[in-house]
Amino acid sequence: DFQGYPSIALMGTKIHVSYEQVVGMFNRIFLVTYDGRWAQGTQISSSMANTHYYRPRIDAEDDKMVLVYRSFQGVISKALLRYNNGTAWADEMEVSGGDTRISYQDPDVVMVDGEVYSTWFGSSLSAYSVYFRRTLPDTTPPNAMVEPISPYWMDGGRMLLEWTATDDRDLAEVTVQYRYSTDNAT
Repeated sequence: DFQGYPSIALMGTKIHVSYEQVVGMFNRIFLVTYDGRWAQGTQISSSMANTHYYRPRIDAEDDKMVLVYRSFQGVISKALLRYNNGTAWADEMEVSGGDTRISYQDPDVVMVDGEVYSTWFGSSLSAYSVYFRRTLPDTTPPNAMVEPISPYWMDGGRMLLEWTATDDRDLAEVTVQYRYSTDNAT
C-alpha cells in the first residue's frame, strides 16, 4: 500500500503523524501516534465511495489536534477539517466554501491559542487564488456571571437569578442548568 505526504505535530511527549494511504483503490487519511512506541494507524478521513483524500496537514496545541486535507470526488474538490478536542474527533467540516467551480488544493492549518487558521489554494478556469480562514467554531465557554451567589436554601423563599453571558463570536444560545434542593444535601 502506498503511504505518503506525512505531516507531524508534537503534543507534549507524544508525536502525531498524519499521512495519506491508498486503501483499495482510494486515498484515505490516517493518523499514527508515538508515545514511547508507535500505535496502530487510525483512519481519520471518511470512506465515502468514489472519493479520494489527499495531502493532510496536522497541528496540535495542549491536548487538542486539528487536521486539514483535500477531498476529491469526480470533478469536485474540497478542503476538509477535523478537530479533536482532546477526547474525540468531530465530524469532517468543509472549510473551503463549497464553490464547485473551484478546485481546492494543498490545504494547511495552524492552531494558536485555541484558534484554528487554515489556508489553501484554489483554481478555476479563469482565476488562481490563495484562501485563508479562521476555521473552527469557538470551543471555549463564554464568560458567565450569576448573581446572587448565596445560601438560598437558608432563606426559605424564592430567588431571582440574573444571568448574562458574553463571547467574542456570535453566541447562538445559552443553556442554564440548575439543581434544586430544600436542604442543600439532596
